[in-house]
Amino acid sequence: MRNFARAAHGITSFAGSGRAVIVIVVAISVWLAWGLLGDFSRGWELTATAGAPILTLLMLVVLQHSENRESAATRLKLNELLLALEEPDPEVVTVEEKDDEEVHRLSQAYRDEARQR
Repeated sequence: MRNFARAAHGITSFAGSGRAVIVIVVAISVWLAWGLLGDFSRGWELTATAGAPILTLLMLVVLQHSENRESAATRLKLNELLLALEEPDPEVVTVEEKDDEEVHRLSQAYRDEARQR
């Protein structure tokens, strides 16, 4: 799993760079040249109709993994800040484990408390 996390981080770092744009432009140019030289054959067409959804799905999985990891790291950092307070509210520290109704109730309670202050 560590190898996947490392690869996912590398892929997302590359995908967000200017080099990725250059690679995409070159790949599309090569694909179009192949189509021109091959008289736009069925194989040429299938590379786009089959390849694009597969690459899209792969990127979706990789980006979601990276987003989940970043979200978990952010939650840990925020929990550390909450626990550094003199009297942290245990309801807030574990809010990501609660259902939507409980989160809404807690959010409303904090909004009401902020208005009273």
